[in-house]
Amino acid sequence: KIAGNPYATISVGTQDGVAKGMQFYVIDPQQGLLGIVTVDDVMSDKSTGQIRGDKVSLIQKGDVAKTSIRPN
Repeated sequence: KIAGNPYATISVGTQDGVAKGMQFYVIDPQQGLLGIVTVDDVMSDKSTGQIRGDKVSLIQKGDVAKTSIRPN
């Protein structure tokens, strides 16, 4: 948490085309959508952003972050 707000770091950055303001959907295969990360800070190999959503407290290391949600 930063200033009381939940944040996450994801393992993609500028070398993967990530830019400030992009959104990533955090998904768990069993529980579905857990939250949305809006990127605030981008480095070459990782990004950090604030998370929002109803299931933010369930997000764990290893959950998947995607730029879109598509049905299987």
